[in-house]
Amino acid sequence: MAVFGNGARFEGASFEQAFFYMARFGYNANFDDSFFMAKDLAVQFNDAVFGDNASFKGAAFECRAYFSGSEFGDYACFDARDCIAFKDGAVARAKILPERYRALYLDRANAAHSQVFYDITFSRVHFAEETVNWSGSESLLDKIRQFFPRLLHSPESHRMKDLHPGPGASFRGRLLQGVCDFSRVQFDQPPDFGGIGQPDNLYLSGASFSVRGATWPRWRYWTTNTETATRIRCLRKLASDIHAEDVERDLLALARMVGLGIEWSMWWEKVVRPWDYHRMMRPAGLDNAQPGGSAANTSLLRRIATSLWSAFRGVGRPFVWTVLTILYRALSDFGRSVVLPTFWFLASIIAFGVWYGTYATPVCSLKAANALAIFTFAKSIPFASFSGKAVEESVKLLFHDDVPMAVHAIGLINGLVSAVLIFLIIFAIRNRFRIG
Repeated sequence: MAVFGNGARFEGASFEQAFFYMARFGYNANFDDSFFMAKDLAVQFNDAVFGDNASFKGAAFECRAYFSGSEFGDYACFDARDCIAFKDGAVARAKILPERYRALYLDRANAAHSQVFYDITFSRVHFAEETVNWSGSESLLDKIRQFFPRLLHSPESHRMKDLHPGPGASFRGRLLQGVCDFSRVQFDQPPDFGGIGQPDNLYLSGASFSVRGATWPRWRYWTTNTETATRIRCLRKLASDIHAEDVERDLLALARMVGLGIEWSMWWEKVVRPWDYHRMMRPAGLDNAQPGGSAANTSLLRRIATSLWSAFRGVGRPFVWTVLTILYRALSDFGRSVVLPTFWFLASIIAFGVWYGTYATPVCSLKAANALAIFTFAKSIPFASFSGKAVEESVKLLFHDDVPMAVHAIGLINGLVSAVLIFLIIFAIRNRFRIG
């Protein structure tokens, strides 16, 4: 097992045989423009570990490549390289090689393709998130003071801005001429597959996608970065094009969660950002230049009124969507789970049965328990064909033909909750077995 420190550089290297099984790399491992030429063998990176910013940009895999079970940090890059730039770089590097190796190196470089994946396997790879302590040196008071500004209007990380447009693995521009296996891969940030060719060769079976905000507190499924939402939308389109329906549903659920942070960020922009000092300097300066102070006072009052109106009017939309989204996720995992709504339905039957029992005549007997069960099921499943006589007998036994108004109100709530949960069960079954 080979162990490399930070900044291991193999840029432009030519490999006839490459075996990095279980190798350990630090941050900024660089294989840019390298080429692997073993036609009858395979490149082995199985179970290797890479730190953040591992780069294989323009790496040419002229043989089968295995990265199965490997782990990457954030900003892993497998982007394609322009062929002309790739070959020009090879010519420049060949000049510093010993003369007896130049011809062989240039022949291999001319035969390499810096845009093509022939057969490459990333099965069970974990593309992790960046591990940075964003607020370790701050005091507790500063953390509390900056909590909402960072949560609702988080500035994006500039740590890797010069190298990559955003967090997550990138495979931009690759041409998939052979199988590109991403089965059971775990992405902690949405990857970038922009501009890939022949996407039908992309296998995403069992792949999972997640997201975490780029700044502290870095909650799971929370970000205010619109670029993240755009990546997820592009991934959904890609999944739809290759008919990966399970992946498409997972990405739709992820998009719903990511949308909440953006909704709250838009509200924050309208209510709080107008009071930023730099935004207020110019209007205040113009008002002060006018004779008298009435204009400034009027402008301040108008600004306060506008902010209050935007706060109370605008908070409804993100708040309602947040509540509905969280309920949808908790009750049915966004329509993907049959078990969750079934569990909640059975739990609701028990809960409403206990609630009905508080208004029933206290009769501790097996007959009374059966009557309460029949009454509860009749209210929970109103379209089921219960025996009318059995229901009448249960009402007579429990309430002596005098049903309290509170029981009628509970029944309405029971019917509404049951209808929603039954719909979610049917909807999840339909999603699971949808054809076409």
